[in-house]
Amino acid sequence: MALIRYIGEENLEQSPAYEAANILKDGGVIIFPSDTLYGFSADATNGEAIIRINSIKKREPQTPQIILLRWEWISDYVAGWEKYIPIMENFFPGPLTLLAKPSPENDLAKPLIKQGKIAFRISKSWFADMVLKILGKPITSTSVNISGQKILTHPMDIIAQFDNLVDGIFVYKDTELDGLPSTMVDVSEYPEIKLFRSGTVPFEAIQKLLSEYNWWE
Repeated sequence: MALIRYIGEENLEQSPAYEAANILKDGGVIIFPSDTLYGFSADATNGEAIIRINSIKKREPQTPQIILLRWEWISDYVAGWEKYIPIMENFFPGPLTLLAKPSPENDLAKPLIKQGKIAFRISKSWFADMVLKILGKPITSTSVNISGQKILTHPMDIIAQFDNLVDGIFVYKDTELDGLPSTMVDVSEYPEIKLFRSGTVPFEAIQKLLSEYNWWE
């Protein structure tokens, strides 16, 4: 059975984030709050843990997952990151995921790189950021569900279905996270950008931002 912890703003100093980070450090899999939804998560450098999440979700072993970074790590993992500064300054942290080319030298697990791209964002979740800070390396995030089935949003439903399949479950007590998933935008061929998945952030808002910088020729 998984370690189950209820989290809240009131326990920041004694946060279960330390327990979550230790589970990830040991190669485990957790469920935690990430922006608008709960998500499965693993150490982004641990291929076995990432494949395990894909197995739990009943999808192909090499299916990529979103990578959560901290600001100071972006240059280590994202090639040409300077080009995306206006987008990142306006929409990070938050539910916008960018698809970009990875830095040539990185320690990311192979399943996270598909067709020469990675998917990354900076989460606005204080809990996710604390886990990242404690662990000292990127983690993954992907929706809590079996592939093709409804995304689970309530803690009780998550615990009932996945208690025996993961190592730790960190949720807000009786708090449902039922927002839209993150918007995904492919910026790998910048200045051309493409909407990869609709979500919380309107694609039109990103287009408007870039037009104001006169980068559309």
